[in-house]
Parts: sequence; structure tokens; C-alpha cells
Amino acid sequence: MAEVEATHFKLYKRAKHVFTEALRVLEFRDACLAAAQIAETSETVSQATLRTLGQLMNNSQESCKTLYECSCPELDQLTTMARESGAYGSRLTGWFIIPW
Repeated sequence: MAEVEATHFKLYKRAKHVFTEALRVLEFRDACLAAAQIAETSETVSQATLRTLGQLMNNSQESCKTLYECSCPELDQLTTMARESGAYGSRLTGWFIIPW
């Protein structure tokens, strides 16, 4: 059996993405829960909350791009265009199909 060099599979980068993504999910949830508590007395979500959620999404996209390498130039361009057009954050999320 031949030895396989672990760097070929980029295990560190992939694992780092998975663990930091899990942390971002928890941070996103916490920000949403905090906003929900505030929303009980106000009907608007604060700009600070929206910026926090957007930054988490941007960080996720960057991690997908650089660590997990599951993005492509076209998706990177789309997420950049969304942010430049006023989105608080943008990330790739996968596929969906609308049945007709």
C-alpha cells in the first residue's frame, strides 16, 4: 500500500473551514435571537444587527472560496456585485430548482 501525503487532500484547510463555519452559524443564530428579543419592543432590526449578519455571510463566502475551494470566479463576482449594490452580505448557498 502506497503512502498518501495528507497535504494533497488539504485536510487542514477543509477542517478549518468546517469548524469556523460552525462557529459562524452559532454567531448568526445568537445575533438573530438577540434581534428577536429587541423586536418585541420595536418593529425594526438595527443596522448594527444587519451589518453583523452581513459580515458573517461575507466571512463564510471568503472561507468557501479560500479554505474549502468550493466557489468559482463567477460566484465570487455575483457575491461582490450583490454587496456593491447594497447587500449587507452575500455568500453562495447551493442550488435550488423551481418546478414549473
